[in-house]
Amino acid sequence: MIEVRRAGSLARLGHDHVVASHELGGYVAPDEGRADLYVALGRLAVDEAALRTEAGFDTQPAESDIEGTRANMLGKCLRRKSFRSRSSG
Repeated sequence: MIEVRRAGSLARLGHDHVVASHELGGYVAPDEGRADLYVALGRLAVDEAALRTEAGFDTQPAESDIEGTRANMLGKCLRRKSFRSRSSG
């Protein structure tokens, strides 16, 4: 779970968000000082009510706002289409 806080000059127009993955894969190699974690970007959850409460947020964005945030996050920020999944070769 990651809390995404609004900031900057347009902060008053946005929402704070909670982004979570319920499917995390990877490995930890303590002897190498390394950890690799893999998250399926297309399955990230945005602003689930229970996680927002856990994060201390006292509001819940409308479903349309959540879908807009998810679309912007996957398309503009994380550029999901630029990365192939490991299973696709």
